[in-house]
Amino acid sequence: MFNTFFEKPLFGKNIEIIVYGIDKYLAESILEDAYTKALRLQKIFNFFDDSSELSKLNKERSLKVSNELLKVINIALIYCKETNGEYDITLGKQIIQRKNSEEVTPVACSFRDIQIKNNLFLK
Repeated sequence: MFNTFFEKPLFGKNIEIIVYGIDKYLAESILEDAYTKALRLQKIFNFFDDSSELSKLNKERSLKVSNELLKVINIALIYCKETNGEYDITLGKQIIQRKNSEEVTPVACSFRDIQIKNNLFLK
């Protein structure tokens, strides 16, 4: 059995994975399949990519979204409510601004303003 090393770009960084103790060709197949799925998720969730589904939702405010994004946002909204807004998914830009030591600009909304009907987000 082999150890298989895998390094590829994902979400703006390189990811590294080592698979231990299985056949090299099986490991490579599994890793390529996982990477293909990760690239698909990157097209949905990448906050820094203007063409991602999440970025389009942030820009357009009303959008029919994928089941993956809907599921993650619904779970995030549960945490928003349970923390009474201490965790708020609408504050992503402010988090990035603080991280980059930039002036933090106020936002005009909160998680309470998010409305979902089926897979459609409404203003």
